[in-house]
Amino acid sequence: MEAVNGRLAAQVTQAARYAGPLLIVLVGGPDIPYSLLHELGRYPSTEVMVTFEPSFLTRFAENHDGHRQLGDEALGSREWQAVLQQPSSHKFAFLREQYRDTLRQAGFTHTLYFEMVDGGGRKLYLIFGTQHQRGLEKMKDAMWKVDPSYGVRYRDPRDTQQQMLNLEFEPDTAPLRRILRGFISEAPDGLTIPELKQYAPLETVYRPAQVISTVRQLREAGVVTTEPRAINVKTRVTLAAAPATTNPSAEQGALW
Repeated sequence: MEAVNGRLAAQVTQAARYAGPLLIVLVGGPDIPYSLLHELGRYPSTEVMVTFEPSFLTRFAENHDGHRQLGDEALGSREWQAVLQQPSSHKFAFLREQYRDTLRQAGFTHTLYFEMVDGGGRKLYLIFGTQHQRGLEKMKDAMWKVDPSYGVRYRDPRDTQQQMLNLEFEPDTAPLRRILRGFISEAPDGLTIPELKQYAPLETVYRPAQVISTVRQLREAGVVTTEPRAINVKTRVTLAAAPATTNPSAEQGALW
């Protein structure tokens, strides 16, 4: 197996060295050594898409030294082993963020991640790494065009309600409304439209073009205010003041 991996790594790095813009798809998550990612990260025009299934490390690594070593080689350090002390509900997210950090350390400064769920409820992460924000935006556009008939759906890991996303021409932006609401609430002075457009592609599965319509929906629901009212690059979005008396259940029903 090591000899096969060595030959494959040599072929992949040679392609990255001499090719122009190149997307390399790496299937196997914990089976992909960090040394290969680090080598690929030396070439600015190379991008990677990694399938990462965290269940292997969460299920088998605790009681098997060989599996822990495999995790060390894949993530480039032993920091990921802190997953063994995480609550069960946090283990997958913890490993996802560890692997995202691994890609950054390898040179892929921008990462995009989707949680994929098939018809049987099994899930894995698709984690994309690039050195260019434009590459991130192009990959996101491509992901939203995936044919939904294959029985696999995405969900944004940042969505507190973990709503499944059907990738349609007019996608459901309810998760984005929740995510932006939370992001805006963390900024007492509000955020500008450019700041929200910067946040959406870097930290969610949504695209910058979906931000303005989502802000309008939040404003119409009384969740945010915009100044000036006409939404443009100078618009600042702030969380609306809560009314004296509220009916949370009714408000939630109206919003989401």
